[in-house]
Amino acid sequence: MFFCTLKIKRPEMKWWCTFEPWFTSGCEDPVVAYLKCLLYYFEKFHLGQVNPKETVIFYRRFLSKSEIPNWENGDKKILENVLLFDQGLIGDHQEQLEIEFANKDVGFGKTGTMEEIVFGMNPELCVLMILADTLNDYESILSQGIIRFGIHQGYGFNVKFVGGFDGVRDWSNRYILSIDALEDFEENSELEDQTSREKLTRELNKSYSGFRKLEKEFESIGTGHWGCGAFGGDKQIKATIQLISASQSDIKNISYYTFNDKQFSLDFKDFLLFIQKNNLNSISQIFKLILDFNSFLKNQSVEKTNLSFFKWNEFMKSIDLKKMVQITGKQNKKSKELIKNLQKALIGRSKPKKQLFVYFLSLNQLLLVEPSKEKPTKMTKHPFISENFGEFIVNEEVFDVKEYFLKGSLLNHLNSRKQIFSESKIQLFAAEIVLALNHIHTKHLIYGRLSPENIILDSKAHIKLMPLPLIHQKTKTKQRPQICQEYLSPEVLSINSYGKEFDFWCLGILLFELLHLTTPFYSIEPKEMVNKICFSDPEFDPSINVECQSFIQQLLEKDPKLRLGAGRYGFLQIQRHPFFNGLDWRQVYQKNVIEILEEEYEKPKNSQIKYNWNKFTHSLELENISLQNENIENFEEITKLLSQDEDEKEKEKEKEKEKVLSFV
Repeated sequence: MFFCTLKIKRPEMKWWCTFEPWFTSGCEDPVVAYLKCLLYYFEKFHLGQVNPKETVIFYRRFLSKSEIPNWENGDKKILENVLLFDQGLIGDHQEQLEIEFANKDVGFGKTGTMEEIVFGMNPELCVLMILADTLNDYESILSQGIIRFGIHQGYGFNVKFVGGFDGVRDWSNRYILSIDALEDFEENSELEDQTSREKLTRELNKSYSGFRKLEKEFESIGTGHWGCGAFGGDKQIKATIQLISASQSDIKNISYYTFNDKQFSLDFKDFLLFIQKNNLNSISQIFKLILDFNSFLKNQSVEKTNLSFFKWNEFMKSIDLKKMVQITGKQNKKSKELIKNLQKALIGRSKPKKQLFVYFLSLNQLLLVEPSKEKPTKMTKHPFISENFGEFIVNEEVFDVKEYFLKGSLLNHLNSRKQIFSESKIQLFAAEIVLALNHIHTKHLIYGRLSPENIILDSKAHIKLMPLPLIHQKTKTKQRPQICQEYLSPEVLSINSYGKEFDFWCLGILLFELLHLTTPFYSIEPKEMVNKICFSDPEFDPSINVECQSFIQQLLEKDPKLRLGAGRYGFLQIQRHPFFNGLDWRQVYQKNVIEILEEEYEKPKNSQIKYNWNKFTHSLELENISLQNENIENFEEITKLLSQDEDEKEKEKEKEKEKVLSFV
């Protein structure tokens, strides 16, 4: 075992098959652990506790092109016997085939990867480096008779040598399969890269090269998170790949060690139940499922979302149709398009808020699904008004399908912002809101709830007003608007009556809040706040320019008839205000004025966004549903999903109540 005397087979590697890196690397914990085990190994030989005549055999297993399965059309069934262990190590069971998570350049090092740990605790494996220093994409190495000498704890630079392994077993029947996983996935799109057809097929072929036609029949394969540590592989995908290739190899059992990853254990159990329940029982179905997930990830390359997972809504014609879904309202062009696109969609729930989403593959558009609280007024399409894509009923409950926006509401940005918005940004916000309000007012409607929580931002930080039930200007309503008390105008407080001028008052309050991070008339005492709204003038920060102050001041005119924007030509008066000097309104309408926002707005960190395959496939219960009088099958029963979050809904409702006006 004096490897340091061997001739260097690969000159580009300084040390190749020697222990020199261990002796010259310093005192890192992994190296200390490996050296302790190596000394323990020599001690056992010195004391005569190891039979020197025992044989170690290495098999180089190669998959020829004619033996590569057609994964897309494979009809073999997915094996059902998968045991998950949160505790213990691969190889604890004597009748297992142990999977060793190898590197393409087989060998040991000093950083504490799984392969290095296996080599460190099983020094005889080091001979493997002489036989197969580099593995190609169609081969693996099977080792027989390797004795386990060490017990370790930890991973990476926290690896510790706990002690010698003194268990009694028949080492001649111990088999270790070395298969290497891919690494170096594309930055910022790792999961998209590793679920591509090319790399998915490579991983299947690699694992299949080891699993197929084994030298003996094993009780099970002992494996775990193959290529998921330093290589950056996704645990759910890698586990599913091993499940597919083991099924193709007619393996009867898998013992999967999660290394105390209890959440993964629960998730993968749910995944196995999901595929059984929904008859996704063939290799080809699971293979296509991963490719569908990859298609979704590719479609998200333009605009990343902060969703933590998605579920592929696999439509299985063999499952009985159980529920009836009805599209509300008349079957117009939009609702028919909605019905058509529901046939194939991704359904998912976001992790923080547990919101439900639908991603339409055919439209490359992400939409939000929420229980309908109030029916929004139908409006013609406008660039600064959010679109409502329709409604549908499940079990007599109505759900709205709305646009989803990555940047959330303006309220979120106000709450999280450490600095106030710049005046250039305020100018563009104001112009876009004015265009939206003018569109509403020309329909003789009042928006009535212009506040930060009802304004959302798209991927480039352009505003959109949330679709809400609007009030007709001819209606003499006595009902106060559903808005925070800080945004109420003098006419609302005094006579409970208002017109479109109220929207411009709210715009003034909003712009002041964006500049000062507080509303102009706020007081902790409701009566004092009412008094300020009716009789006080706003106090501006002296650093704000005169045109901006003037614009907001005129929007906050106490008399609605004299307020900027009132009257027949109010919109033109607003456009001609000096605050908007130099602004091209046509370019604003076409969303071409984006430089001001983009240079000052923090862009989402796409590199930190992760999509979870397991949640994509099974986090939601699949129920096949048909649409009445329409040629569509198998839609998701979402009432069950939403009922899981009743407690969270109640908490959100309480928060909303606190924000809504308390009557004075």
